[in-house]
Parts: sequence; structure tokens; C-alpha cells
Amino acid sequence: MFKKLLNLSDKGSKNLNHAILVCVLANIVLFLPFMVIMQVMQNVIEPLTAGTPLDTGKLWVLTAFGVLAAALYFIVYSVEYDKTYTTAYSESTNIRIEVAEHMRRLPLSFFNRKDLSELTTNIMGDCATVEQIMSHAVPQIMGNAISILIISIMLSFYDWRMTLLLLFVLPIFMGVIYLSRKIQETL
Repeated sequence: MFKKLLNLSDKGSKNLNHAILVCVLANIVLFLPFMVIMQVMQNVIEPLTAGTPLDTGKLWVLTAFGVLAAALYFIVYSVEYDKTYTTAYSESTNIRIEVAEHMRRLPLSFFNRKDLSELTTNIMGDCATVEQIMSHAVPQIMGNAISILIISIMLSFYDWRMTLLLLFVLPIFMGVIYLSRKIQETL
């Protein structure tokens, strides 16, 4: 999808798709500690309201799940860093080399009419912009969109009203972004 838009190689396009998937996984793993905390709160509050003794066995199991969730969180985020930043910068290196090879083939008369420092600054600025987009924007935005969809589907099995509340703010959010873009264009 982004291959032609960002002028990526096959490997760069595949790495970008992997980065998007890892961002989705990282967003979902981010929910695991909250799920454990909610279960702990439910197990602590339930005996207080029902007047039954606290089951410490469940708390130890939930503590183990919490430690496991923290370890999984660390592993997934280290993989996400590698997939989003390291692979984006290696693809940026390939793009810069490709641009340099293309410029090498241009006739020398082309460079007589141009200011070389301005040309170099513009080309490297464009490469830096593509690099920035591939590492900081595209994987996270696409990962967040896919994560919202997956989490909304999962939440609808738990309570459909919470899903509606989650999705209710989405059109408002998109409207604010659209209107702020229009305001920025007029300024």
C-alpha cells in the first residue's frame, strides 16, 4: 500500500508491514496490565461487598500474570523499536544510495544550471521526511487504527454499550482533526 507512495523497495515495504503488525501487537499487549489490575481490584472488592474472606491464591496467580505481562510488554516493545526505527533507517539508507546513483547518471550539464548546495539540501530533506514518516508516523497510525478496531470488537463481546461509547468519540475526533487542518491551511 505504501510502496509506491513512499518509493520503497520490496524489502522496505515488507518491513513497514511488519512494523504495522508489531505496533498492533504492542497496543494490544498494553492492555494486559490493565486487565490484570482490573481482575485484582475485582477480587479485592468482591469479598468486601459479599462479606466473604479474601482468596489470596487468586491474588498470587494474578501477580504471576502481572509479572508475565510486564515481561511480555518489554519484549514486544523492544521488537517494536527494532521494526519501526531500525528497519526504517536501513530503508532510508537504501533510498539515499538509490538517489545518489540516479544523480550520478545525470549529465554534467544538468548540474551547471543548478545550485548544488540547494539541490543537495532539497533532496536530503525529502529523504529525511520519508525517513521520519516511515519511522514515526505510518506504523503507529496504522497500528492504532487496527488496534482500535480489534479492541472494539473484543469489547463488544464484553459490553456493547462500552463499545458504542468508545466509537462515539471517533467521529468527533475525526471532525476536530479535519477542522483544525482547515484552520491551519487558512493561517
